Amino acid sequence: MMEVFYRDNKKTNDKSNSPLMNKYGNQVYVTSSKMKEVKRVAKYSDDDIRGMKKITLQIAGQYLGIAPLAVALGMRNNLLPIGFAVHNEDQYRDSWTYTIVPERLIAYNHGKINEVQVENIEKNLNTIIKQFEEMKRDLVFLLSENEE
Repeated sequence: MMEVFYRDNKKTNDKSNSPLMNKYGNQVYVTSSKMKEVKRVAKYSDDDIRGMKKITLQIAGQYLGIAPLAVALGMRNNLLPIGFAVHNEDQYRDSWTYTIVPERLIAYNHGKINEVQVENIEKNLNTIIKQFEEMKRDLVFLLSENEE
């Protein structure tokens, strides 16, 4: 099977020394008879991301250099703090809706976590601690009733 390359979004079989893109969007250089893949050049700049009305999983994946499925799974499991993943369950289907916040995506890409995220983490930890203390009180109450 012959591998197909793309130059300027057009299929080509030309294997000159100029950069080509394979079907996965990775930049490929052909030297002699061997191909060498190099790190994918970012398709979107920070300004491009800020200017978008809607950022899809595909766009976020291309911007971060990971697969769109990895973006989805990271958001679902609260491991990728770039927006929100909402689980929609009804009797006919099970689906997810994603909202990606441009500034969070950019901050994550540059390795920065903003103060809002830190405050949210602290708030969530405080909520967990409160719930744990309530459960502890309930358990102590139930145990004391059983002793009587």
